[in-house]
Amino acid sequence: MILLGNLVLSDDLICTTDYAHQSHVAVTDMAVDGTEISFIQRRSSGRKIDLEAGDNYAWLTREQVDALYAMSEAGGEYLLTWRGQQMMVRFRYEDGALDLQPVIPRPDYIDQDYFRGKIRLKEV
Repeated sequence: MILLGNLVLSDDLICTTDYAHQSHVAVTDMAVDGTEISFIQRRSSGRKIDLEAGDNYAWLTREQVDALYAMSEAGGEYLLTWRGQQMMVRFRYEDGALDLQPVIPRPDYIDQDYFRGKIRLKEV
């Protein structure tokens, strides 16, 4: 089970950014004598987490989608419990926090609709 705040999400959501995170950052410059100077630091936050519900897996219910949009509109930070770990996250507004579409497009959504797409979060 994946828990975002109090919202329960499917364990079948796939994290498409698992191996995209770089745990260290570096800044390099040249000294006057041509020597390279490097400053390397471990990141304490900033990991991007994209949870994806695909065409054939981990669909979200309309109730979950409505709750996600409400949480996104409220802003703030949420506790994400996932893979036995807990971390504080926020919605990644700078990359489009939610990108969710109905599995079956129709003019008016019904309560039984399912959705696929991405939930974009960032560790804080």
